[in-house]
Amino acid sequence: MIRYEVADSIATITFDRVKSLNAMTEVGYAEMRDCLRSAQADPHVHVVVITGAGRSFCAGSDVEEFLNYADIDPEEFANPANSAAVDIVFALMELEKPLIAAVNGIAVGFGATLLLHCDLVFIATTASVTFPFTDLGVVPELGSTQLLANAVGSQHAARILLGSETLTATEMLGLGLAVEITESDELLARVMQQARTLAGKSLGSIMASKRLLKRNAEPLPNRVLQEFRILAERLRADEVQSGFRVFVKQKNARKENGGGAD
Repeated sequence: MIRYEVADSIATITFDRVKSLNAMTEVGYAEMRDCLRSAQADPHVHVVVITGAGRSFCAGSDVEEFLNYADIDPEEFANPANSAAVDIVFALMELEKPLIAAVNGIAVGFGATLLLHCDLVFIATTASVTFPFTDLGVVPELGSTQLLANAVGSQHAARILLGSETLTATEMLGLGLAVEITESDELLARVMQQARTLAGKSLGSIMASKRLLKRNAEPLPNRVLQEFRILAERLRADEVQSGFRVFVKQKNARKENGGGAD
């Protein structure tokens, strides 16, 4: 149901249940959760890419499984220890490495709210993103009621979530929910190009920067002080000091060769 591959410091997670439009079951949630945690723990993985096989990105949860929840206790259901569908949200929040989505087709339900946890979303021209929750008589999940409102404002979030709206690729881009629209046959290559760019950066710097980006809203002075604390930590890192020494050495060499100070 979930394919996991690692190459060139990039982990690729692929929804691969093509006959069901990559709809997710509890088994699929468990597999994807484990992939996310493997990527987080693997020092050789610098970037994670998520995409779908076939014509769908992810059609959300398999509705047939909802029939098993007719008598579920709410507190039991909301316990991550009891449900991979809940625990996967925490695996997403724990991931400190860049998460890039390649939305190749329809993204529905979980497939839509998952995108709000991604650092970069690239979407195919023919793809669409549907938040179907009120049409199904349920509520949005994965923290989407907060994440979507933070991303697009309360008015747009209410329109989308209360109205069970479907967004086109153009609308996703216009709302700032996607960074780029790409032709379907070029999508994965474009995403892997971006992934390789990020994978070539300092992993420590990337992870620290993502942690700052993901911090809750706070008074600006608090954020400024935290940035400088983390900057100090990075300045102490061997890789950073090594890079600075190389830079200074090259600069001095240019000066000696008559290239000027800068």
